[in-house]
Amino acid sequence: MPIFEGSFKSKALRDFYYKGMAGKLPVKNRDKLMDILDYIDTIDKLPPSHMLFRAHRYKGKDTWSFDITGNMRVLCEFDGDMDPVNIRIEDPH
Repeated sequence: MPIFEGSFKSKALRDFYYKGMAGKLPVKNRDKLMDILDYIDTIDKLPPSHMLFRAHRYKGKDTWSFDITGNMRVLCEFDGDMDPVNIRIEDPH
């Protein structure tokens, strides 16, 4: 099942995933960003069976972090059906 449009916290990230529009995304490696979003879409249990993109629980919360590059991360949560929600890009450092 694809990531729901309402799962994205920002319009720019949603447009990137659905329309390929990079817009004002704060990352240079957009290919890797798309790979991370595709990976998030395949996760069916936590922790993921393959810890790609240095996937890890973020600071003991129910938020998961996936490394893009440098300090940039894709952060998201998963609901009870393992659908990703509140997907966003942040520099948490």
